[in-house]
Amino acid sequence: MTIIIFNYHFNLITIKRRHQLKMTQEDIDSKMGNADRLCSKWECGFRTPTSINLFCWAETLECH
Repeated sequence: MTIIIFNYHFNLITIKRRHQLKMTQEDIDSKMGNADRLCSKWECGFRTPTSINLFCWAETLECH
């Protein structure tokens, strides 16, 4: 239960940050070189990013 709540809040934070940067999910995928719709799957909780993808996602969202 705790992991689900954490993922939900984490996803909301990343979505909010992406909106602040005026980026689409496609922009994130393109900038990171991801397969189509991977960012969407992360934000919806269908997939979990690997540690390296999580790091690259944070870099793309300018979370230093």
